[in-house]
Amino acid sequence: MKMNRKSYLIAFFILALLSCQTNKKGKEFKTEKYSITYPSSLKLEEKIDGAEFILSTEKSSEQDGFIESINLVVQDVNISFKDYIPYCEDEIKKAAELINSEVISNNGRETHIMEFTLKQNGIPLSFIQHSLIVNGELFMLTFSCESDEYDNYKSQMENTMLSFNVD
Repeated sequence: MKMNRKSYLIAFFILALLSCQTNKKGKEFKTEKYSITYPSSLKLEEKIDGAEFILSTEKSSEQDGFIESINLVVQDVNISFKDYIPYCEDEIKKAAELINSEVISNNGRETHIMEFTLKQNGIPLSFIQHSLIVNGELFMLTFSCESDEYDNYKSQMENTMLSFNVD
């Protein structure tokens, strides 16, 4: 049986689509309040250093002194989402350089996203922070990495953060 060009394209499209769906699934961490899907290459630790969870990378080499990670902090707040945004931006500007600040709709909820950089112990670091307020609780996801590694991790970590869903 001979396949024509159209058949090849359809088969390629289906295989590509199935491949993308498999890669997107990864592992899921779910609690009564929230869920997040993350790549199996990340290590999950729960309830550590005041964070609900930390998803971290492996060391890239013996000399790697910084482990890239995403952490979630949840705290009760008495502020509206609208008032939180300028407050948060002002606080970040006190210690870091704010690169970007925007509000998006993610999984049906308004989410404030900020990108910023700072130096800590002489090391340039880059961050992406997603914040949302649901029923008086602030859910703050923060990705942190060495600035030199930012482009290597940004897409994967941002996709992981966008999978975060408050139930």
